[in-house]
Amino acid sequence: MFESSYNCNSFDVRQASRPCYTEIMIVDAYFKKHTFADHAQESIDEVTKQLEFRIDRPLFRGMIYDNSRLGSIIYKGRWKGKDAVLKIQGLRLPRDEKDIIDGFLEQNGSARIRMPKIYSHKPWDEERGYGYLLMEYIPDQPLFSLPLPTQEEITTFLSFFTELKTRSITAPWITQTEQEQSSTRLIRHRLTQWVAIAKDRGHFDESALVPRIQTFNEQLEQFPKEIPMAFMHAHMTGREVRQLHDTKQFVVFSNLYWGWRPKWYDCAFIIWSLLQQPEVYLNVHDILNCIHEWKRRFTALPWIASDSAFSEIFDFLILERLIGTLIIDINVQQHEDARRKQKREALMHAFDELARQT
Repeated sequence: MFESSYNCNSFDVRQASRPCYTEIMIVDAYFKKHTFADHAQESIDEVTKQLEFRIDRPLFRGMIYDNSRLGSIIYKGRWKGKDAVLKIQGLRLPRDEKDIIDGFLEQNGSARIRMPKIYSHKPWDEERGYGYLLMEYIPDQPLFSLPLPTQEEITTFLSFFTELKTRSITAPWITQTEQEQSSTRLIRHRLTQWVAIAKDRGHFDESALVPRIQTFNEQLEQFPKEIPMAFMHAHMTGREVRQLHDTKQFVVFSNLYWGWRPKWYDCAFIIWSLLQQPEVYLNVHDILNCIHEWKRRFTALPWIASDSAFSEIFDFLILERLIGTLIIDINVQQHEDARRKQKREALMHAFDELARQT
């Protein structure tokens, strides 16, 4: 993916003086030209010398499904006597990350949520072949610990999520692409791209996947109506949010992922992120319990419970997350082992069971 926890149709007239940016999706970035890996070290040397930034350790290398497609590199280090984080963006994106952060700040309606402070910035340009962000280092831990968040962490996260969705986001600042104007169109596009990527990578298991893709398409065709599109942080996992121990403010990272998704997609994505952990949820019972427990927690929130369509939409989007996992995510690892086979089987059975219930 592009970044780790460090990085995370209507348009408000207040934003009209700034450019609008469309969202980049990983599935579309896979087939772009990737040359950053060829000159990454040269770029690192150039930026660190220019900024007088001393690297302490790497935090993240942003791969797009395989090692040859390097998108970004993130380092923890020292700058002007203080800890800082340097992100070098090698893959050209349709928008600049600092503009995304500025867009959030201009519309943010919550004093409890903020973005990381930016110390220095250069947008991507053709001649350099990269752009960079130098930002504050937050020593506080992500809201979710791995492989499983504690009950206290989940309670804190739901408090943050409620604040984000009901107070912080007051107006979209990224325009919808043509695909993002229709949930059905977007879902079909992503499904097509997942299959293309899996075939390109040589791990498309026709016997296991084709029947389940057909089942998913039937569910999509039979869904009673188009799911409304909503503006959101489309990579909400609990890992891209930090709570400052002194002020109790929440700081949001992974900000390239702001964009448009089917309503309640972010709720399903949280569960998807937990199911990706290789050490846990190795049987269908545990997977289904995780999904049902999180659904119970979401519907206990009054602002979610007020949407009578939540349950039906949520159930369908869980299927969308599971079919994507089966086509792409479970195969990203470069080696096959017994645990991954066990997890893949469990995810397939979970998909089958939920498809029967939906």
